[in-house]
Amino acid sequence: MTGRDYTHFSMDAEAEATVLHVEGDVDLSSASMLATAIADGYRPNRRLIVDMRRVHFLDGAGIRVLESAAREHPGRFVVAGPSPAIHRLFAILNLLDAVPVVASLDVARETRGLNRRPLSAVLRALIPSTAVLVAAEGVALAGLLISLLAILRLSSGDQRTQTSPKISKLA
Repeated sequence: MTGRDYTHFSMDAEAEATVLHVEGDVDLSSASMLATAIADGYRPNRRLIVDMRRVHFLDGAGIRVLESAAREHPGRFVVAGPSPAIHRLFAILNLLDAVPVVASLDVARETRGLNRRPLSAVLRALIPSTAVLVAAEGVALAGLLISLLAILRLSSGDQRTQTSPKISKLA
């Protein structure tokens, strides 16, 4: 049996997005059905969330459909709730920057401007624990700020290096 035999699609219109629920296997035989469902799901000024919580298998044909949709509709497309194996596949193929992937429908619904996802949404996709999320977000933001300051200093021609303070003896 092929993915076509196991793949089902349904759509829900929500306040700010259309949710495309995908269930089953997405392979060469069902990828064209996914592409059609994605095309049917787009509405002007609305986002499309592809709910993949019930997708058991995704091959290269399905990945190409998702990548193409993300490229054609930047900021209006997100994949939500893929299994750890499918999420890992996106990571291995280095597609997490090209295809917005978040851990759940709730995160997808909260996220605006999906190509500029908040760090918390990115971290939630990788780290479900809220306590770890808050700590990791603070550390990541601090590291990002330090890096940006260094880049700005170099681009402005500031070649100063940080020197350690001199210690003077009190007499």
